[in-house]
Amino acid sequence: MKREQQALLIKMQLGDIKNGACSKQQSRNVRYELYAGISEIISKWSKQDMQVAAKSLCLTRSKSFDIFRKNLFPKDFDSIHAGYFVKKECSCEKLFLWYACLINQYATAINKYVYLKNQFEKAFILGNYSEASTIITEVESEFGLSVWGIDCRFAICEYEGGLEANKAYLEQVISSKANIWIKCCADFQSFKVEKNVNNRQYVHRIQNVLKDDSSDVSAFFKELLYPIQNLKDEDTKGILRLNLSLPLIDIYNAFIKTCIRLVASGNNQYQRILRQSFYIIEGVDDVVFQKLKWAICGSYEQINLSKDDINLYTIGDLYTRGDYDKVIEKIDETEMLSNCFEVYEYYVKSHIMADKELNIRNDNSIRNQLICAMYSGYVKRQEVQQAYFIITKFVRLFSDSYLGTELAYFFADKFWKVICSKRHAVSRTNPQLSRVPPKSAE
Repeated sequence: MKREQQALLIKMQLGDIKNGACSKQQSRNVRYELYAGISEIISKWSKQDMQVAAKSLCLTRSKSFDIFRKNLFPKDFDSIHAGYFVKKECSCEKLFLWYACLINQYATAINKYVYLKNQFEKAFILGNYSEASTIITEVESEFGLSVWGIDCRFAICEYEGGLEANKAYLEQVISSKANIWIKCCADFQSFKVEKNVNNRQYVHRIQNVLKDDSSDVSAFFKELLYPIQNLKDEDTKGILRLNLSLPLIDIYNAFIKTCIRLVASGNNQYQRILRQSFYIIEGVDDVVFQKLKWAICGSYEQINLSKDDINLYTIGDLYTRGDYDKVIEKIDETEMLSNCFEVYEYYVKSHIMADKELNIRNDNSIRNQLICAMYSGYVKRQEVQQAYFIITKFVRLFSDSYLGTELAYFFADKFWKVICSKRHAVSRTNPQLSRVPPKSAE
């Protein structure tokens, strides 16, 4: 590392000397100095030097660097410091590299978060809201608060306690000392999870606020609120810039969601950038990340398949052989119908191919609603409009999940032609309803 680069890292720690124990106002001053320094690192340093800087920020004992780490693992709403931006001059390439350097330093923590996130989604989808709440509490204890965690809390409140519980939690966030960014996010998130809000109402409200704004702020909120397919490649830089001062959980989610979109778009401009970033990250066991790495780099780290992964391969093999009764039996006995889209597909299509009526539990869990909605989407039953409402609702609800991404593609494939004529006027005035074209237009 060059002498001037070492000097910058020392300068970023000067708050230790100037501020001692650091009052809240002094901490803010130190934080601004830190992010000014991080902007310098991202915009001007080489990949190798960025890796050294990230390691220093994450491991060096220093009051100033402690403030940076507290940003990654905040313990209260006031400590979620959204809105500290890196400079606009920072390129997409450099931003991706910095994300990768940061994620690489916390691979072990991210692995635990990914596991807990998966467990939360399963419990929530099956209607086990108490268990889901306990898991979120564990995430908060281990990693602090996050925009993702707040979103999950709203979902639990709405589905377990109804609109009243949802609004009570919103009041808790709004009346806290959280900054305006978090309060705006919370207001949108509360509305996003409301069970009785249809897609037209949802899109209309967001568009009224964001209008046709093409700024980075607009990109940030679109990434938070819209399904992955509603984002454009030109939103990428804004999304990366504005998520960078959020907690580690949100940084990782933004990175993965952005990578999924760019890999799916096939935009060659980003292939080299993603490849460089992926090679930096080691030890992240997230299956979604491993798939992305394989798609871009042609290789992935050896990972241990979970019991669910092994069962999914077995189910796929049974389906390919046309053994539909055994597919249904295997899925029922393993209780795999939760947050894996492929299992829903196998389950519903096996019932159709075997000419069997759906045999679902007597509850109103998200699991059962998804089974029925997907069945209607395939066979185009009279309930198709209700199925459309359910699918779009869950696309919103799981916008930060792989399940939400797959549901969005399913919606475009199975429902677009059915509702196209009825929604034509709406689509012209509300283009955000779906940016995924019907197959005939592809």
